[in-house]
Amino acid sequence: MFNAVKTFSQIQFKRHLSNPFLWIVALAAPVAAKYMVPAQGDGYTVLSVNNAYPILTPSVIGMELGIISALLLSPLVYIYLRVGRIKQTPWQVEDVSPSPRSLQMFGHWMADSAILWLLLLGLALSGVILSAFRLPVAELRPLQTIGSLLIIACPAFAFIAALRIFFSARPWLRGALGDFLFFVIWVAAIAFGALTVEKGGSSMSDLFGYASPVTHSLDEPAHSFVVGSATGATESTIAIDAMRGIFNAEYLTSRLFWVFAAAILALFSGLVFKGRKPKNQNKRRLALFQSLSLSVETLLAGIVPKGIRALAPLWTHIIQTLRPGSLALLAVAAAVAGSVLPFRSVIAPILWLLTLFMFTRHSATWENRDLNQFMRTLPTDRKAQQIWQIAAFILIMVLLCLPSLIRMTVSGDFAHIPDAVWLCLGLPIIISVMGRLTQSGTTARLLLLIVWYIYLNL
Repeated sequence: MFNAVKTFSQIQFKRHLSNPFLWIVALAAPVAAKYMVPAQGDGYTVLSVNNAYPILTPSVIGMELGIISALLLSPLVYIYLRVGRIKQTPWQVEDVSPSPRSLQMFGHWMADSAILWLLLLGLALSGVILSAFRLPVAELRPLQTIGSLLIIACPAFAFIAALRIFFSARPWLRGALGDFLFFVIWVAAIAFGALTVEKGGSSMSDLFGYASPVTHSLDEPAHSFVVGSATGATESTIAIDAMRGIFNAEYLTSRLFWVFAAAILALFSGLVFKGRKPKNQNKRRLALFQSLSLSVETLLAGIVPKGIRALAPLWTHIIQTLRPGSLALLAVAAAVAGSVLPFRSVIAPILWLLTLFMFTRHSATWENRDLNQFMRTLPTDRKAQQIWQIAAFILIMVLLCLPSLIRMTVSGDFAHIPDAVWLCLGLPIIISVMGRLTQSGTTARLLLLIVWYIYLNL
């Protein structure tokens, strides 16, 4: 059993080491640390408590790095695990391996966690170097800086690695649905952590470990706690005993709990694993979507004539983008509702969310590595194909926003025209370009989901 786990861990670890993006991140850590921990009086802060700057100490520097890493960098960690070279696993061999599936999953999780923890260690060492410029030499405590960061962030990254393993075990979670579920878990974890500050909840509910150490470090109640804000603090300062908060017995127990929970989830992933098989289409559902597809094609033929040869690439991208049919049908329904319902608060968020999944799926399909190799053999330039893709995205979004635009024009309400411009131009271009750069839909999907959530709450 131990040998099987060790073998799969080594295989996965070597895949990480062959990923050039990993080395770029490792080299960028010292630069990032400088901005993640601003000097006292720099005019901005990434962490404020009760509207005040924390007074920098070795443990506070480690705590700030740990909180920013666990909370704000976790989506980037998930993206790396989902779209990096490590996802290109020889599943044709591993899916039929006689080794227990749980051991394979556990081995992969150990390797993923180990490489993430090494990155955190590199960031912690950068924090130690940064301390030499932020603090007097006599106050340097390297072990406090390193320990504070690792205790906060390591369990969070281990759990993200376990989530990625679990999503890869189930067919429905290997794509867009898994990305959306991670986004929901990420937002929920932030919310539960905030409750720890507001209502003094248990540290066990703080998955990212960003709130509990602060509440345990203060001699006064934490009525305001802001992470990642450049305007969240005044010129006043506040003393934080970060060592007391991080080495609090309840907090340490909670961090061990989340590491243990991640290990259990990785083992459980093997029990629920389902291999890759050809999809069996439901005949009734397929017939329904085919009829809907014909209706959409008939409608589009009046806008983009099917017989014009020059527009054939545009037609192809439009038809391929309007899948799955269920999302396309919901998008059309939302567009029609735009003739009545408010655009900024209802229609725009719905259209953004629905088209985000359609556009990123199509973009990722056309950036597939094997398809890219085939496209290089064709006379049509790949840049031209991307231009056609962007044009298709823009045309689809303009048509979906058209009922709302007509209503705004008739009523003379042009306040939300910038929102429509963003949906019709900004969103399609960003999705297409990010798909081209990353050869995956996950990066654009997850980052734009976060932006969508911020937009929804503005």
